[in-house]
Amino acid sequence: MLQIVAAKGFVAFALAAIAVSPRLPDDRPFRLGGRLTNRFRLLVVILLLLHLARSIVAEFAKSFIGTQFVLGVLEMIGSSFGVLYMPYLLQVWLSTRINVGRPGDNLKTWWLAITTISIVAGVLSDTVSHHFWALKKVANVISVYPVWKTLQVYNSVTMLGGPYPGRGTVLSQLVSHCEIFVLVINLADVFQQLVFASGYKKEDNETQDSVVEFLWAIKHSSGFAAWIRILCHSILLNVLDEQRFISEHTPAGGGGDGEDAPQNEEDIGTSSLALLPLINRSHTRPF
Repeated sequence: MLQIVAAKGFVAFALAAIAVSPRLPDDRPFRLGGRLTNRFRLLVVILLLLHLARSIVAEFAKSFIGTQFVLGVLEMIGSSFGVLYMPYLLQVWLSTRINVGRPGDNLKTWWLAITTISIVAGVLSDTVSHHFWALKKVANVISVYPVWKTLQVYNSVTMLGGPYPGRGTVLSQLVSHCEIFVLVINLADVFQQLVFASGYKKEDNETQDSVVEFLWAIKHSSGFAAWIRILCHSILLNVLDEQRFISEHTPAGGGGDGEDAPQNEEDIGTSSLALLPLINRSHTRPF
């Protein structure tokens, strides 16, 4: 078990470091950096510290049940917030281009629902049965919808034409595929919890032993999926940060002599991703 905890901690640290390490040219050393991503990076660091602290207490100080519970609740609240912070920042970005209302308003209900289910799962798994942790995986499944919905709006803005309108940029597709992975792995985790809750046990049977080992692999894979998700979210947000940096440091006209050179800040900002013309702010609210 210690090996699994150590592996999860190492992977979490590595993925978190990759998520917050990219630097813009004017980012100061030994700072989190970023513009749009600054608070997201801070949240990733906080989540990593909570995750490591909870794992250490759970493994080496099991008598401190209260401390472990508090750290678990804080981690669940933070992770719920972190999952929806990327769609919130996308809405902030979209609000400068289309009418999305107040960014984040439509995400509050989702955050409350996901957080409530997660905390209930933690309480029931500690006091009743550890199989109730499946509710936390249900919360993870639910969290996919608001992320996916926001990505659809983002794709509809960044890819208006072509043979596949609304497909989105390659990086947006990367995040979408990551959300599908999170959905599948958490549904599989719910399934394995139900299987074990039904009384399925390891028997003196090679086939059954293989099934149990496969189900345990699913259980531990969902923990890695959470950090892979954070990494994919950070990649998309870091690109938006770079896009903003380019728009701030590109002279009007794009520095070129061609007729197709960008003529204003919005065109400059989107030219780095070869985006099509942006739609008018009077566009119907998409959320």
